[in-house]
Amino acid sequence: YWESLLKVCDDELENLDAQDNRRSKYGIHKSVQREISQMLDEKSHSELIKLRSEIRDKLDGGGNVDIPYWEALLSMLNVFEAKATLNDFHQALLNKRLDQLRKQQMGAAVAKAIRKEIEEDAEEDEAEAEEESVEEGDFSPELLNEADLEGEVIVDEEEDIKQLEAQRKIVLEQVAREHALDAAEKTSSEVREVDVGHQLRAAGLARFSLTEQELLAKEEGKGMGEDEAKFAAEVDVPNETYWWHDKYRPRKPRYFNRVRTGYEWNKYNQTHYDKENPPPKVVQGYKFNIFFPDLIDPSKAPTYTLHEFAPDPTFCIITFKAGPPYEDIAFKIVKRKWEFGHKRGFKSKFERGVLYLYFNFQRVRYRR
Repeated sequence: YWESLLKVCDDELENLDAQDNRRSKYGIHKSVQREISQMLDEKSHSELIKLRSEIRDKLDGGGNVDIPYWEALLSMLNVFEAKATLNDFHQALLNKRLDQLRKQQMGAAVAKAIRKEIEEDAEEDEAEAEEESVEEGDFSPELLNEADLEGEVIVDEEEDIKQLEAQRKIVLEQVAREHALDAAEKTSSEVREVDVGHQLRAAGLARFSLTEQELLAKEEGKGMGEDEAKFAAEVDVPNETYWWHDKYRPRKPRYFNRVRTGYEWNKYNQTHYDKENPPPKVVQGYKFNIFFPDLIDPSKAPTYTLHEFAPDPTFCIITFKAGPPYEDIAFKIVKRKWEFGHKRGFKSKFERGVLYLYFNFQRVRYRR
C-alpha cells in the first residue's frame, strides 16, 4: 500500500515539475499522453499486468517497433498499476466496513427482539400476579374496630341519605324556576334592549376591554397630520331587517376618520399656478378607524364593499358590515383607483375591536 502511494506521489511531483519547466515528462506529445492515460484509466489491475507482459514481449521481440512510445507507455503503466492497487485496497476497506455495519444492524435487531420478548414475559408475569392477588382477596377492605376510629367523624348512613335528598330537592326546584323564566322570555314578543358590551365586560368575557368612547378618545388623541382633516361624510344605508334584531338592539358603530388632501401638479396646474399661488387641494386618500368592541363573534372580521353613487359618477359609496349588534355604516368617498402596496400606505386590519382601512389614490404621472 505505502509503496504504491509513494509511486503516485512521486509521479504527481514529476508532473508539476514538468509543467513548471514546460517540457514533456515522457518524451511524447501531450495529446498522445492524454490518450494513453484515458486508455490505462479504464483497465483493471489484472488487465494492466497482462498489458505489461505484452509490451515487454513486443520490446524483446525486436523488429520495426517505436521504442520511445512503448517505453513511455511502460513508464506510465507503473503509475497506473500503483493507482489500481490503491483502488483495490480502498474497495477492500469499504467492503470490510460494510460487513461490520451489517453485523451491527443484525446484532441490534436481535437485541431488540430479545428485549421485546423479555418485556412481553414481564407483562405476562405481572398480569398473572394480579389475577392471583384478586383470587386471594388481596383487594378486600380491612376490617376495622371501633377503637381504631377514635377521634374520627363517623357519618350515620340514614342521616346522610336524608341530607342528600334535601340537596337534590333544592337543585330540582332551581332548575324548574330557570325553565319557567326561559319559557316566559321565549313567549314575550318585546325586543329586549341589551347592552351586550356592558354585560360581556361585567362577566369578564369581553375580548376587547376598551369601550367605544375610550377607543374614540384614544384615536382623537393621535391628532391630525399637516395634510389631514376629519372626515364624516356618512350616508344613509337602506333599511334592513337583521336576523338578530329580536335578540340584540342594533346600533351604529362609532368612528374617527381622516381624509388626506394635497396639490396635484398636472399640466394645467403647472401652467396656471406655482408654489406661491398653489392650485386647490384635492383628495389623495382616506383613513377609516371604525370601532366594533362589542362584536358577538369577534373571530369574524368586519368587511367593506364599494358601490356606485348614481347622482355623481365621480364619487362612490363604501359600506362597512360587521354583524351583531352593529348596523351597517356607509360613507361617500371620491372614486379613484387605490394604491394597494404596503409601502404606498395601504392598511386593512381588524385588531383589538378596531377596523383600520387606510388607502391612498394612485397618482397620475405627467411627462414634462
